[in-house]
Amino acid sequence: MEIDPQKREKAVERLATLGGLPAEGAGVVVDAILAGAVDHAFGLINGSGPVPTSMTTSKADQLQWICERLGRLVSQREVEIIFRITAASAKSILNTMVATYEEGLREQFLDRMRSDVTVLPTGTADAGLTWTLRFTESSTFDAAWSELSRLGLLSSSEGNTSQRKVIVPRVATINEADTDVLEALGVEEPQQ
Repeated sequence: MEIDPQKREKAVERLATLGGLPAEGAGVVVDAILAGAVDHAFGLINGSGPVPTSMTTSKADQLQWICERLGRLVSQREVEIIFRITAASAKSILNTMVATYEEGLREQFLDRMRSDVTVLPTGTADAGLTWTLRFTESSTFDAAWSELSRLGLLSSSEGNTSQRKVIVPRVATINEADTDVLEALGVEEPQQ
């Protein structure tokens, strides 16, 4: 398959300029988009599962292939640029992808969440020491909330969707054992 080098370069420049990526990183994303588009097309032709029937599910399906080729989860801003859509539409596509392909992309979702989180020590000795986890994107907040649910920690956690913030205890009981919550999430403690 032939790719017009000028059009590829324009796409790299667009991702670098609008997405704040270095040129080399933007080139890797563009190449993953191209390879993912081919994978998506072959998946539609050769697949035996259900075919996406709405624009959102189709884009989520295509995005899943891009993430697999890229080896990481794309950011919400990258989705906005890739598909030239609003932040709300990008969030919807990412949420659909999470719901549909979470098992296959689980480690990528967790890696993206871990790279996006800012951890702040909060709470008091009297009321209980906590960690406040802040995220820059809704998708990484959602990944953290999903992981807290999987660990059975929702009842001891407090989430604020609009602020993309979660407050968790520093230690909680998981599988009948006291466990460091950040360790269970795979998130590093902040440096003092």
